[in-house]
Amino acid sequence: MRQIDISFIIPVYNCSKYIQDCVKSIYKCSKYSIECILVDDGSSDGSGELCDEIEKEYETVIVVHKQNGGVSSARNCGIEKASGRYITFVDGDDYLDNIEEMFLTTDKDLYIFGMQTLEGNKKKQIEFSHKTIQEDLIKYPVYMNSVCNKFFRRAIIEKYNIRFDEQQYATEDLMFVMNFLVHSESLKNVNRPYYVYRMDGNSATHKEFTRDTALNNVNAARKIENILRESNDYDSFLRYLRIKTAFPFIMNKECFDPNLYRKCVKSGDVWTFDARIDKIMLSIFAQIKADCFLKAYIELRSVLR
Repeated sequence: MRQIDISFIIPVYNCSKYIQDCVKSIYKCSKYSIECILVDDGSSDGSGELCDEIEKEYETVIVVHKQNGGVSSARNCGIEKASGRYITFVDGDDYLDNIEEMFLTTDKDLYIFGMQTLEGNKKKQIEFSHKTIQEDLIKYPVYMNSVCNKFFRRAIIEKYNIRFDEQQYATEDLMFVMNFLVHSESLKNVNRPYYVYRMDGNSATHKEFTRDTALNNVNAARKIENILRESNDYDSFLRYLRIKTAFPFIMNKECFDPNLYRKCVKSGDVWTFDARIDKIMLSIFAQIKADCFLKAYIELRSVLR
């Protein structure tokens, strides 16, 4: 039996409108031996039945049906079924573009690709500098946030039992990536936007900001800091965590103008950014009397400083 090069793990939850296009885009990758693992996470819109139809069409599609447990649970289920040298993740309403051009040398532990966003009919490429990991961490949060623009060597995932934290419903991607990076020795940046993130879909990564989301991020920051304590890039990662954990507060339309976030991150002036968050956030919280957000933010500051 031929060795599988890449396992594509796709959590499927109520994305019947998109799942067939998603799988079709993946099978344009003809250079490598691939498998698609569709994990139906208790869909109620017919997505599960569509997965069964897709399994009949493609020889290397594996379908798993399970009770709804969330995206982390679905991805972990997929990892258990995977047999490829590399593992990657695709949300069921997203798709891959120009994947037939992809080239892996298979000598790196991690491959990081560019991404595109799709809103309506308009595509926009997310550019990374790829000069250093530290620079991309600070300037391009999605560089580390997502598992969908990365190919992970499965041997490392299995050796160190790296899995998604099923207690986290925000920042679970970042925790997985950080855990993998600590145990990996090599990576390659490929500035080609193979992954297309559908902004108007039902993606597993679409999350609404709430107080619970904020506190969940704080909890994730604690866990990630513990993971990274032995890392040589600990200081860079910690600075990134400050931005990542504060991100939902800044992007919430009721609290803040997102242009300041973009401006500060683009300049790379992280410490100024932190000071401005303190001053402006506390002022806004006082004005709107959002005690729940204020408490969460004060806790965030105590954790990350």
